[in-house]
Formats: sequence, structure tokens, C-alpha cells
Amino acid sequence: MMKESYVAMAKESMLANWDHTAFTDYGGKSFTYAEVANHIYYLHNLFKKLGIREGDKIAIYGKNSSHWAISYLSIITYKAVVVPILPNFTANELQHLVNHSESLLL
Repeated sequence: MMKESYVAMAKESMLANWDHTAFTDYGGKSFTYAEVANHIYYLHNLFKKLGIREGDKIAIYGKNSSHWAISYLSIITYKAVVVPILPNFTANELQHLVNHSESLLL
């Protein structure tokens, strides 16, 4: 039975498919695995500069999109915890969820 981590599998997949399309959004904009990896690298550096640590919670607010997926991948490969927030939540629901989840970043 394989006991490889998700982070290791994601890295391996990205390197093996570097120039291939990873995502295409509703508007037809495509992202290669290389572009996704570069976005992840950028966000990892941002998280580090902001003092985010493994296990910290980061909220993602937005509609289903390639950028949402890249943000999600960035958070989980940084070993932080994703707090997904749907765009149809009310302001009160949003405030409650962010405060209750103890998210350090939105």
C-alpha cells in the first residue's frame, strides 16, 4: 500500500505534466501545471511572510474558478487548513464563519 503524502503526489504530478493544461476556467483561460506551480510558490511565500504556519486556518471566499482551485491547492500543500466560504453567504454568516473558524487570512 502506498503511503505517499498528498503534497508529494501533487508535486510529482506537476513535474510530470509541467507543460500540459491543468485547469481551464469558464471563460476559456487555461493554466499549465507550470503556471499553477508558480502561483502556488507565490502564495506559499506570501503565507510565510504573513506568518502563517502549518495547521493555521485560511478562508477562501469566491465562486468556483481556476483561481479558487489554485488557492485551495496552495493552502493544502502549505499544510494549512482551508475554510471554504460560499459567495452566497450573508455578511453576518460570513463574519460568523470567519470568526468562529479562527481563520488568520481571508
